[in-house]
Amino acid sequence: HPDELTNVKIEAKRHMAELRDNFTSHLNTTHSKFNIELNTVKSDLRTNFTSDLNTLKGDLRIEFTSDLNTLKGDLRTKFTSDLNTLKGDLRTKFTSDLNTLKGDLRTKFTSDLNT
Repeated sequence: HPDELTNVKIEAKRHMAELRDNFTSHLNTTHSKFNIELNTVKSDLRTNFTSDLNTLKGDLRIEFTSDLNTLKGDLRTKFTSDLNTLKGDLRTKFTSDLNTLKGDLRTKFTSDLNT
C-alpha cells in the first residue's frame, strides 16, 4: 500500500504545515498584544513619572519660595532691629559728645571771661 502511505505522509505534512501556520499566527498575535501592552505600560509610567516630577517641582518651588520669603522677613526684621540699635547708639553718643562739647565750651568761655 505505497499509495496509502504516500497519502498519509502528504496529509501529515499538510497537517504539520497547518499547525506551524496556526502556531506562527498565534505567536505573532501574542507578540503584537505583548508589544501593545508594553507600550501602554511604558506610556503610563512616563505619564505618571512626568506628573510626579512636575508635582515635586511645584512642591519644591512652593517650599523654596516660602523659605526664601521667611528668610527675607527674618533678615528685614534683623536689619531693622540692628539699624534702630545703631541709630539709638549714635543718638546717645552724639548727645553725650554734644553735652561734653557744650560743657567744655562753657568752661572755656567762663575761664576766658574771667581772665
